[in-house]
Amino acid sequence: MKKTNKALAVILSVIMVLTLIPMSAFAADYTIKLGETITVTIPAKGYKECKFTPDEDGTYVVYSDMGEADIDPYVYVYDKDGNEIADDDDNDYDDTYDFYCIFEAEAGADYLFVMSAYGDDAVEFDITVSVLSEITHQPTADEPYVEVTEGADADYQWYKVGDSFAELTDEYATPRGDYQYAGNFATYDSENGWTGVYIGYEDGIYKEYNFFNVMLLEDQTIKMTADADAVELGIWCICGDCDEDWEDVDANETVEFTADHACVYNTWGYYEQEPHLKAEMPEMTKANTDAELKAKEAGTHICIVTFDGCRFEVSDEVEITEVICEHSYTDGNDATCDLCDADRTQGCDCKCHKGGFEGFFFKLLLFFQKIFGINKVCGCGINHNVFGNLW
Repeated sequence: MKKTNKALAVILSVIMVLTLIPMSAFAADYTIKLGETITVTIPAKGYKECKFTPDEDGTYVVYSDMGEADIDPYVYVYDKDGNEIADDDDNDYDDTYDFYCIFEAEAGADYLFVMSAYGDDAVEFDITVSVLSEITHQPTADEPYVEVTEGADADYQWYKVGDSFAELTDEYATPRGDYQYAGNFATYDSENGWTGVYIGYEDGIYKEYNFFNVMLLEDQTIKMTADADAVELGIWCICGDCDEDWEDVDANETVEFTADHACVYNTWGYYEQEPHLKAEMPEMTKANTDAELKAKEAGTHICIVTFDGCRFEVSDEVEITEVICEHSYTDGNDATCDLCDADRTQGCDCKCHKGGFEGFFFKLLLFFQKIFGINKVCGCGINHNVFGNLW
């Protein structure tokens, strides 16, 4: 679809440039403010314009969110003189067709976003403008937290990074699909690994399958083994900077790929029969989702910060020598910390935790105390256990 519409897109951009000079005389269809999200409607085979005027000099980003729609929007950014200063089609940070366009802007100057979409139908999607954010404080052993640009739309995910290889499950990797086959995605199970999703033919002979997307850190290696002969097996990063493929891979033959930079990588292959792919990579254990690390275990940790729902940065590694946790328990009946799995009854000498005759006698005593509302909470903070029932 894209190839047949590229020429139209180029012609459209030329027409837009000619019509945008001078921009001060051009009435935009929409106006957007910093931090605002608006919905735009693009007519069939047409385009819409949106004006943005920043209050400060800086680096900004305009990005789309097409939601569940099967569309492919793109954008051009023009300055007040009608010069194209930036454009974007598919962003380099996730496996969608949304755009994520970064540009420099001056305070008080008008900028115009000219948006369209591939295809023959009218489309609708959201756009947002934000300051280009970044990590401003890297974690250290003494200060195990990250800070980001003030006002950033940021999500945090900490990981403990191991050295030993572990099977890649769908807890860390994301099943791949194809927007042309909505709802059709690869699957994972512990017995077969990844069952590829069929997406098309190559020369009418070989079937193309997608498997998963996975974040690889710099110098991390992934190992992949399929149970069917591959005409070709490949991996590529979504930013387009590197890829590798292997031809005529035998069933149960293992191939390896080492990432030269942190990015999300896609896996695919051509097979004559439905394949199942198993993968291994250095173990990545999820920790907490706050800016400050709460470490379940000692070891090497990193934080992946996601800005604006798609663009990510990986923090510096931080070596933690002991568990870091303030301990959080869901309620009085919960003995296990929600963050680090610590059991708060450990070390508590209360007889309510004991078994045998001594524990039974004490619980009998607690039963009568319960009637009068006496001594309901153990010294460790958990509700007293009476005849095996927490209350």
